[in-house]
Amino acid sequence: PANKRWERSGVWWCGAEAGLADLALEVVAWFERPEVTNSFQNLREQCGGDMYKFFAEVVPWSTTEMAKVTESRGFPPTQQGVIHFMSLAESYKGQDHELDHALNKVKSYFTQPHH
Repeated sequence: PANKRWERSGVWWCGAEAGLADLALEVVAWFERPEVTNSFQNLREQCGGDMYKFFAEVVPWSTTEMAKVTESRGFPPTQQGVIHFMSLAESYKGQDHELDHALNKVKSYFTQPHH
């Protein structure tokens, strides 16, 4: 179908790897929007090296931002929906270079920078 949606089984209706790679790239593009990038950088800076603050503030913010994109493909706009998408995408790790690259970028929005 033109509007790709997930079935209850979690199987993509037309090409899981390509659909997941496309969605991961859409997430990366969302996070690269200047207003989103600025908000993300500000939050990270406010946390400094405080891991607890990072997980309390940045991770929920990143999850909310990511859900704005994944919802368009039928994932619930919740933490569980984001986790479902990431789990499905991870299941194709090593099978699609574009998906692997996009997933690594997406994961960077949920991890602290190394100092």
